[in-house]
Amino acid sequence: KLNPSIVTMEGSFYYQMGEEEHSMKLNAFMGSAKIKVTPNEIYNLYAGYDYLSGDKFPIPVKGTLGLIYHQEARGFAPLFGSHHEFYGAMEFFYMNSYVHNFSPGLQNLYAGGNVSPVKGLKINAAYHFYAISADLSYGRNGKLKKALGHEAELNIGYTFAKFVTVSAGYTFMYGTETMEILQRVSAKRQIHWAWAMLAVNP
Repeated sequence: KLNPSIVTMEGSFYYQMGEEEHSMKLNAFMGSAKIKVTPNEIYNLYAGYDYLSGDKFPIPVKGTLGLIYHQEARGFAPLFGSHHEFYGAMEFFYMNSYVHNFSPGLQNLYAGGNVSPVKGLKINAAYHFYAISADLSYGRNGKLKKALGHEAELNIGYTFAKFVTVSAGYTFMYGTETMEILQRVSAKRQIHWAWAMLAVNP
């Protein structure tokens, strides 16, 4: 049995309505839920799920011109983006539209943990599974699979002086065919990103 004092849960829901340009009705929503377990001051574990509604639209084959007529916009628009704070360090999905400025929505299932084994040292590891939320069709192949890809993150920070912190991180993402088609890229599906930073806050 979990002690309620070490378990925290949070959730949110937003609904967008009204009319966009050309009298297109807006009917979109997003919801999220997160649970965090903190057994002690050394480490904590968390998991959550985000769902952003999306537009259902056919994707024209690359090199062709496709015309889409919509009476209703269902793609949720995160107006004030916080980028990788919510949907992964790669920033592929937040504040991003796809073909013809429509959005297929987003599902973000994630889990991770933070650990501080010694004073001043903080380590964070997280995993994200991404998928679209709307049904999309593509050329003659029929419906696209909803899965977009997997992302793994590792971040380390160490405060070795009162005002000085050094930190570094590494992120790996493996995208699916659906990811390639939506992003209009033909590059390798495996993406690596590493960074390092020195912060001085006098």
